[in-house]
This record gives sequence, C-alpha cells and structure tokens, in this order.
Amino acid sequence: MSADYVSDPCLDEEVNDALERDDPKMIWAMTATLATMDEEDYQVHRAAIKARFGDRLSVTALDKATAARRNAAEPQREAMAEETPANDVALAILAKNNVLNVDDTLYWYDGTKWSMTRASYLNHLALQADGEEASSKHRRTEIASFIAAKIYKRNHRWRNIEMYEVPLANGVIDVRTMQVRPHRVEDYIQTCVPWLYNPNAQCPVLMRCLDTYFGGDDQGEAKIAALQEFFGYCLMPHARYKRALFCLGESDCGKSTIPFLLRILLGAENCTAVSVTAMDDERKRAPLLGKLVNLLTELTSDAMIADGGFKTLVSTEEPILFDVKWGGVFMDIPICKHVIVSNSKPGINDRSNGTYRRLLLVHFRHVIPAGQQDTTIWDQLRGEVDGILSWALEGAQRLYAAAGRFTDPGAEEVEEYRQSENVMLSFVEHYCEVDLTDKTRTSQFIERFNSLQARKWRPNAVLQAVRDLGYEVEKHPTHSVDGKKYRHVIGLKVC
Repeated sequence: MSADYVSDPCLDEEVNDALERDDPKMIWAMTATLATMDEEDYQVHRAAIKARFGDRLSVTALDKATAARRNAAEPQREAMAEETPANDVALAILAKNNVLNVDDTLYWYDGTKWSMTRASYLNHLALQADGEEASSKHRRTEIASFIAAKIYKRNHRWRNIEMYEVPLANGVIDVRTMQVRPHRVEDYIQTCVPWLYNPNAQCPVLMRCLDTYFGGDDQGEAKIAALQEFFGYCLMPHARYKRALFCLGESDCGKSTIPFLLRILLGAENCTAVSVTAMDDERKRAPLLGKLVNLLTELTSDAMIADGGFKTLVSTEEPILFDVKWGGVFMDIPICKHVIVSNSKPGINDRSNGTYRRLLLVHFRHVIPAGQQDTTIWDQLRGEVDGILSWALEGAQRLYAAAGRFTDPGAEEVEEYRQSENVMLSFVEHYCEVDLTDKTRTSQFIERFNSLQARKWRPNAVLQAVRDLGYEVEKHPTHSVDGKKYRHVIGLKVC
C-alpha cells in the first residue's frame, strides 16, 4: 500500500484500490468498468489516474482501450434493453427514488434532507436499473432525460416546516413539547443536525466550562442563558430572530470554545466561514446558501462591518441572490446565523442603528491562567455532544416561547460601542439640544464639531453625517435674524 494516497469517495472502489496500491496494471484490468461510466464520470476517473501514475500509464492508450470496450458492448446492450422501454424504466426509478429538478438544478432525498446532486446521479440510477450488461450511454441518457423532464419545476418552496421544529437525525423535534415525529419527504428540508435526541443526556463538562468562563461575572447567568438561546437558534432552519452572536474577549478566556462546539453540534457540512467584507458580493457569499451558521474567528484589528450585506443577511426574510460558481444563480431566503469571535470590537460603518441592534454581545472577561488550562477539554466536550444538543434545544424552547427575544446581557455595552463608533451621534447626544423648532447655522455647527476632533472634518462630510442621523440641512441659504442669509441645521441647537 502507498501511504501518500487518500481514498477519493467520488471514485469507483476498484479504481481507488488501484490508486492506493500504486499499481497501473490493475487499471488496465478494469477497462470494462471504465467503459460503463458516462463521459463526466470517466473524465473524473481519468484525471485521478493521470495525476497518480503520470508517465507510468498512458491515458491516451487507456482512452482507446475503454472506447473499444464501450463500442463492442453497445449493440449487445441496446438489444438487451429493447425489452423494457426507457420511459418505463424511468418511471420505475421515480417510484423508488425521491428526486427533484428545480429550474435545472437536481436534488435527491436521503431520508432526512434534500441535497443538490449532478446529472450523473440520474445516469447512475439508470445504470443500476438496467444493469451493466444491458446499459449503454444512449440508453442512460434517454432514461435520465425523461426523469429530468418529468420532475421539472420552475419554482419550489423549501423548508416546509414550522418555526418551532428542528430536524435531527432521528426525526423532527417540536421544541414546544420536545416530541419527535418522523421525517417527511414533503418537509423539503435541506439541513439536518446529525445527532440523535436523547432527553436524558447531560453535559457536565460544558457546565463546568461555562462556570469557569462566567462564574465570577455579575452577568454570568445572563451570558450563559444568551449562549444557550443562540445555540438553540442555530439549530433552527430559519433566521427570523435577526441576531448575530458576538463573542468578545482576550486570549485564553474560553471564547473559541463557542465556534468549536457549534461546528461539532451542527456538523461541519452545515457550517461555513464567509468574511464580513464579502457579504455584499453575490458570488463570495454563495457558501452561505443553505448553511446553519457562519463562523468568523479570524477578524483582524482593523476589520470593518459594512452597512448593507451583514445587516441584510442577518435580518432579511426576503429572497436574496446567491451566485454559486459552476452551480448557477439562486434566489433564496438566508437561514444562516452568524457568530463573530474577536479580541477587539471591529469597526462598524453603519449610518443607522441597524447593525448594532442585531449584535448579541457576550463579553468573556475572565482570562484563564496557563496553569489552570485543560488541554483535553475539547476532547471531553466532543464526548458529550448529545447532552449539548439537549441543552441547546432547551435554549430553542425558551427562545421560541419568548417570540425570539434573547436574553441580552451586552445591551449597554453595545450602546456604548455604537456611540464610540458614530462620532456625530456622540456629538449630537453630548453637545446639542434636540429641538425641532430650533436651528443652528451650518458654519457654527461645523466649527463647534471640529473643535472637538483630533483631525478636522471637511464641511461637506460634517453635514452629510448630520443628514445620516436623520436631521435636515438646508440646501439653500435663508434669512436669519440679522438679515443675512445662512444655511442651517434644522432641529439641533449647539450647546
């Protein structure tokens, strides 16, 4: 065996064995197997064989040998297949398999969820139905084409389940009652938490960790409750509660445990990592499509959360555009929740209060001394994932009962954060009186504002910042009490 080869699940088992044994002779002995593949599958196998053996095996000669096998078998296969019309075979396949064609994107149902697949999957089903001896490329194409046309739909409604339902490995659980029902094809869910629900499972290691992180914190209980509710939120295949978790703290405070646990709990296939700077781009945000959580653990000190993409993805209940490379363009309602883990607060470029309202801030304030850190703690946590699932479901139950209102221990800190990030808002709140019947000359307003800044702002920038807060700035000069014409900021009086 060759230790440097890792088996590829996309390849035929016999081909994988030959590549693992590093034996080109085995490839020549399986041209009959290669000949039964459609062109797409054959090219995938051909590329893997070429990459593995290089000059030790001529892929051109392999192409010729495979083609000869295919051509020799074609008349016999077609004759054998004449007994059963292709359309009848296709209907028999549909009777045994749940597949969908939504606007030329194929999906198949594995008993718990629907997943995207390729056209070669239909060819595979056709090959299985006819058998290798009777199948031919033309016959498989005919069967697959009939199936694709038969099941075609222009639009389709996904996630046909209730807000209080969570798909798990052993069924769909109602978080109101914690009762589990069987999966249904017509649920049309695309994500499923890959663990069984055990109502008696406990998670003592997690409880010990949380006590270490927050035991001496005045808001410790509220922070643990907020985390439990957000874990429950991440289980739900929707994002209607419009909050993103922000774990803030220095190194060695335990905050990195949160994304680790979510990745284990939800399954790696339900997680992604799309940066905040990529959320405005339809192509770059495509990995968010159908995922349960977006884990951001590498924010730099100069990171900036821009108004627009982040706020839309966290809070929209309308379909938005996802441009999947090699997969087409999709309109879908985002279900992905977002978790930000950082040592410092990123900059926020938001002219409103929208982004701040969506942050659920949990500040980890206790730094664990090096001598008290347990290097095996993550392995211990991995061993009680069924208990962590039960704990998270309790959070989902409480969150649903509260109509999506989270325990919010960081609300005051977020407000301070908002004021520190918005210089004009801070100026208005501390140095102005709000009076809709009053007004201040723009020149006086700009002078007073700039007197408090380390670096002077351009006049137009000052006035635009005022407009962004919702206050009116006169476009044209008007007469003042001294008879001269001035422009004014309406509704603010500088103290």
